[in-house]
Amino acid sequence: MKETNMNSNPLSNLNPELVVTTISQQEWENESSELDQKMAEACRLGFFYLEIPQDCIQFIPAATQFSHSFYKDERTKNLKLPDFCGYNDRPWQAESLFLEPKDWEEHLPHEVNRLAKSMNDLSLQISKKILGFCGFSEKDWSLVSGGLTEDKGWVHLSVNHYRPEKEGIGMEEHKDMGQVTVLFFNQEGLEVMHQKKWTSVPPKENHFLINFGQALEVLVNDRDRLVAVLHRVRHVADRISFALFAENAPDSYLCERTTTGEIVQKELYRDYITKLLAPTLL
Repeated sequence: MKETNMNSNPLSNLNPELVVTTISQQEWENESSELDQKMAEACRLGFFYLEIPQDCIQFIPAATQFSHSFYKDERTKNLKLPDFCGYNDRPWQAESLFLEPKDWEEHLPHEVNRLAKSMNDLSLQISKKILGFCGFSEKDWSLVSGGLTEDKGWVHLSVNHYRPEKEGIGMEEHKDMGQVTVLFFNQEGLEVMHQKKWTSVPPKENHFLINFGQALEVLVNDRDRLVAVLHRVRHVADRISFALFAENAPDSYLCERTTTGEIVQKELYRDYITKLLAPTLL
């Protein structure tokens, strides 16, 4: 990975041409030409702000508190589960707790478990809306999303903490690997590659940031229509975030729509995701 100067003024990277689409809950729930226009802008950029729904927002304080404390618990720090899950001390600044839904109730506080379930429901709504917006027939949604739209996908909650005393970048540059990410963060540090320069994306109060993943970019196969944004977290002071990652089921196939509209199965999703995860998590 290319070295970056982490001591530079973070505001020096701010690109005034970056305008992030913001969608309210009222807009999200109403089918309108205005929403279509905003979705088109969001797809071209690769992410957008979405107002946090009422069934999520009541649990945000509890999840924020948990994100500031999970790394102090010895039982959590020793938690290792199959498929890259459990506690991970990353080779960069972040440490995380990465859990599938079957492990949420056992390893998360009650309110955080409830939030994760609501974030998952929201990710399914987003997946369906994006597939419809990108012209996929509803009869094909389950196939092209690897079962995600039927709530049979591969879903994880990632709780992240960044220690200021650890050296190196906050989190290395990457694209999210799956279909949709629902991200909460409340502090500066997130940057995206926009017009060939790193650009700060500030937190927006009472809003999630919704990222489109690489599997969705492969599926749509039209970068003028939808991209998965390259992003990173610069070295930061004590910082937290948590995210719901929604992906194809591991035994489904990564799909691609050809220029003639045919849907092609490229490779087993488990193989695709293992190749991407292996360098950092094995």
